[in-house]
Amino acid sequence: MKLYTQSPLDVIDWRITTECDNNCPICYACNETKYDDLSEEQIDKIIEKLAKHNCKSICISGGEPTKSNNFDTIMQKLYKNGFSIFLSTNGYKYMDCKDEIEQYIEKLSLPLDGYDEKSNKNNGRNDNSFQKVKEILDFYQEAPHRFPIKVSTVLTRQTCSTAYIEKMAKFLAKYKISIWKIYEFIPENRGKSHKREYTATQQRIRSVQDWIKENKSKFNFRIELVKRSSRDSAYFIIQPNGDIIIPIDEQRRGDVSEINLGNIIKDDFEKIISDWAWKVSKENYFSNIKLRKIKEICLMDLKKLFGEDFTLEKVKDLTQPGEFASNAKVTIKTEKSIIENVRVLGPTRNYTQVEISKTDAFKLGINPPVRDSGDITESAKVT
Repeated sequence: MKLYTQSPLDVIDWRITTECDNNCPICYACNETKYDDLSEEQIDKIIEKLAKHNCKSICISGGEPTKSNNFDTIMQKLYKNGFSIFLSTNGYKYMDCKDEIEQYIEKLSLPLDGYDEKSNKNNGRNDNSFQKVKEILDFYQEAPHRFPIKVSTVLTRQTCSTAYIEKMAKFLAKYKISIWKIYEFIPENRGKSHKREYTATQQRIRSVQDWIKENKSKFNFRIELVKRSSRDSAYFIIQPNGDIIIPIDEQRRGDVSEINLGNIIKDDFEKIISDWAWKVSKENYFSNIKLRKIKEICLMDLKKLFGEDFTLEKVKDLTQPGEFASNAKVTIKTEKSIIENVRVLGPTRNYTQVEISKTDAFKLGINPPVRDSGDITESAKVT
């Protein structure tokens, strides 16, 4: 069901280039089109429009974003304008320019499709891909960092078995990552030509899902399986030339098509957002971003806020098994400002934690740390 919303854009994906050192047959982002670099004036216009419409966070991706000639410029300008920056990179140039990148990002996402060099090629990644990611993980095993690290894996016919996933989980257990997201393969862009080769059966996907439910508590990071259905009509994507697209899953044909809504540089951005709002699945979009929320709330604080007899009622399940969005909402207040209608997630825990974006932190006048969920030591306080 497509739902209209006039809520501001919380998170957008900006594919700043289609250039990549890999040539993965499963890639959903690369459409083989080569784009000219944007001018600094065009970059400024994009950022100005996003800021005007209260966009909170930008996920920078590609292709491989560090291959873009505009990478440094875009990162600097987004940071100076107060955006939260999530970087999705295969590690191509990361270690060479990590000191600069670390200043800007609030989340780092790394692709990994195997537990060693050989298995990592199962989805078509190149010879250096595994070592590039492993080098970053090894580095942050010792080096302090203020941002969470996410590892993403594409679940294909080649990787979709409980034995394979278990080997990957044991490999990742050596490292300080916050979350491992396992994405069901979707036939989009280059992936359309390889859907027969890489699409896993639903039976095998369910077996992986069952393994995750049974074993996720054994690891010190979250494990989530992201189903294809939850990504339908769920994104606001800026292409390297400024075109705005929304991927629509056409189940009858078995492919994912990208609907072009206009160009953020040339066209009326208000109309683009309005058209997007009619096409987007609000449930999928907000389920994927989950920005403003009380991530965990303890039973004592729940009763203080809502009364002794109050219990959280489930509004909808979240992608993490056992977690749900509840009927309860609160207002976050500091001396500087307030944020209303913050959704409480369930079930109750033994501590209370609020997760907000960098933009929200600036609005509230606080400087919260960026760290793994559940680590609340010396966190900023709100009412």
